[in-house]
Amino acid sequence: MKLIQIQDCDVKQAYQVYQGFEKDENGFINDAYGMDLEQFQQFIQKCIDSSKGINLPANRVPQTTYLLQDGDKLVGVFKLRHYLNEALANGAGHIGYGIHRNYRGQGYGKKGLALACEKAIEMGIEEIYISCHVDNPASRKVIESNGFIYHHEDEREFYFRKKVKKD
Repeated sequence: MKLIQIQDCDVKQAYQVYQGFEKDENGFINDAYGMDLEQFQQFIQKCIDSSKGINLPANRVPQTTYLLQDGDKLVGVFKLRHYLNEALANGAGHIGYGIHRNYRGQGYGKKGLALACEKAIEMGIEEIYISCHVDNPASRKVIESNGFIYHHEDEREFYFRKKVKKD
């Protein structure tokens, strides 16, 4: 298994993965929701720009979008934010992910999150922040199985941290 940047994936396969998510599914925001294939190709360019910090809205940070590949199939999406602004530090954190509905419960979330953490370490991130909805026990299990420590919660989210480098 490996993470591949969205622009390096087969466009039709990547499109099919995104079609496996609602607009907002358990906190995973599908920015390509409702797009046709042509619009999706433009979306890929926006992902490329975002990873380079180009044309970002004022409240956004650079983010690289990866798809999780297992053999010849794409099974999930992982978004890695290069650093945190205040909203992300108190919210979603560095990594957002979703596994296509056909592949849930098969260990893809756990492996994909481990690979995303490796990418974060390569970027120089020393403490990874992540969150999940309080009503999403599967995601909480994936996060904790990757060594994240519960930090706090509010009425909607559990928040976790993982130090990956010593000070």
